[in-house]
Amino acid sequence: RLSPVFATGRVTAFCLPIQSGSNRILAAMRRDYTIEQVEETLRRFATIPRRPRLASILMVGFPGETEEDFRMTCDLVDRLPIDLYQVLAFEARPNTPAATLPDQIPPEEKKRRCDLLLRKFKLQNVVGLPAGMVNRLVGLA
Repeated sequence: RLSPVFATGRVTAFCLPIQSGSNRILAAMRRDYTIEQVEETLRRFATIPRRPRLASILMVGFPGETEEDFRMTCDLVDRLPIDLYQVLAFEARPNTPAATLPDQIPPEEKKRRCDLLLRKFKLQNVVGLPAGMVNRLVGLA
């Protein structure tokens, strides 16, 4: 629905907070979308003439996030036309449902995941290295 607005060129940047590449984690976060819906929307977005730069926010370390869930998030960097990512480590806020969920991720693991994902993005999107090479360099291959 925003395509006509974006095509005017008046919007120069847009942020789409995706949060996670895992549908299981998105459901635990109570998000009302799936990664497949995000990918379909962004495939259409990429075809808009004069499209705005696209930023996104990814979160790592949500309670219960497995290594496989984390890798699904890392894989998004390979597939989506995102120009800039902000990577955040989950922080439990008092009196929120997520603060009391089981399987809280230790702070050092959240930091490792955050650092790895940021390195991956920078090597691919800033330095311009191919995804396969980057995955080997950061230990995802």
